[in-house]
Amino acid sequence: MVPEIIKSGDDAGNKMVVKYTYPDGVVIHGIGVPQAWDSPLGPTWCYVVEGEHLTLVDTGSNGTVQHLEEGLQYVG
Repeated sequence: MVPEIIKSGDDAGNKMVVKYTYPDGVVIHGIGVPQAWDSPLGPTWCYVVEGEHLTLVDTGSNGTVQHLEEGLQYVG
């Protein structure tokens, strides 16, 4: 499945926002939350699962909430 790129990030994916829409209608957004420290591993990918209620999966580490909030603005 190819994601819809909502917001481009850097080459590692930091600050990127993507959207996956599955054939059954389920929508999952991915937010590339940068690490709070220098890391060669790239971002923590936070997933927002739409449904009757929103579900957040892996929201990042301490000190990164502002990046998560920025990404959530693109999710709506």
